[in-house]
Order: sequence, then structure tokens, then C-alpha cells
Amino acid sequence: MESNSGNITVQTMASILRDHHVHPDPAAGIAGADICMHASFGPIRVSQTTGSMIVSLEEGNPLVFTTGTAAPCTGIFKPCWVDAPSQDQIPLPQDYYDPKTTFWSHERLHREVLINYTDRLASYQPDRDQLEEEFIQGALALKKASPEERTAFSEQCFRQAADAEEGWLERVRFLPEKKSFLHGITWRKLNQEAGYL
Repeated sequence: MESNSGNITVQTMASILRDHHVHPDPAAGIAGADICMHASFGPIRVSQTTGSMIVSLEEGNPLVFTTGTAAPCTGIFKPCWVDAPSQDQIPLPQDYYDPKTTFWSHERLHREVLINYTDRLASYQPDRDQLEEEFIQGALALKKASPEERTAFSEQCFRQAADAEEGWLERVRFLPEKKSFLHGITWRKLNQEAGYL
């Protein structure tokens, strides 16, 4: 943040929340003490980032960008507003796998990417970044729009992100796996506990 002092944007914050400075590949290392954390083997890495949010506190209606998912590095930030809530009835995620939720739907992509993080993320990251930029610019342009217009845009972004992630999921599955033994043990256990097989 110091290097961007005076020019911190939504994009700056998204990049920071995706930071893997210590271990660029989350399957490596035993500590995983990065801003974007991924669970892995051992007593230190028992949890991970489970949601990321950026709030643009501009005058009027605060604009929120949220992943609604784990792992901001594999996900996409989508806009919403406090005074313009979504009318879409998306169920809230629980401990158990439910692909109808935003969180678990994305978790399929996240867990597939972890099998070969570098190559699989690279296969869709430019598309993700371009779509996210469209969401950001579109949301910023709606600063003075009605709540109904902003709600409609937010819902459209969530639907577009879900559709895009389905395509990215198919794309990453075509790429080879590079499994880490200890990392694999952890994720097999987590998958079993969540009923995600």
C-alpha cells in the first residue's frame, strides 16, 4: 500500500488481497503466511481465506466489491451496494458442499486450480481480470444511478461471473495435475468432510 500511496484503487486492493508473496504456489511451504491464505498440511495451515471484500467509501452510496468465495486469487470481485440489495435468492453456504451457493460453486474451480496452481490459474487469469475490470468500471459509472439500476447491474455481474467460472472450470480440467503429497492429503480430507468428492 505504501508504494501506491495517494493512488489506491479498487484494483490496487484486489491485487493486495490476492498476494502470495511468501509462496507463489500455495501448495508449497508449511506456513503459508500470505495475505491470500490456502489451507494445507500441518498444524499451522489449518485454515484459509474464506471471503474478501473491498469497500469504496465514496460520498453517497458505499460501493462494495466482494468475492463471496474463498481464495480471492482464483475468484473474481463483484459489485454490490448496501442500499441496493440483490433480489436473487441465492442460498447461504454451509459446511457441506452445495453447488447452488456462490461459495461452493466457486470452490469447484478453486480446488481444481490448487492441483496445478501456476498453470491452471494462468489459463484463465487474463479473462478473469478483464471481466473484473468491466465490473469495476460499470459499477463506478453507476454512482448516481437508482437502487434498481444498481441492483440489476450487481445481479448481472454475479450471473456473468458464475457463467465464466463454469467455462474456466472446464478449461483448467484439461491441464495436467501436479499434486503435492502432503497438500493432497489435506485436501482429500477437506473434500471428504464437505461431501465434495
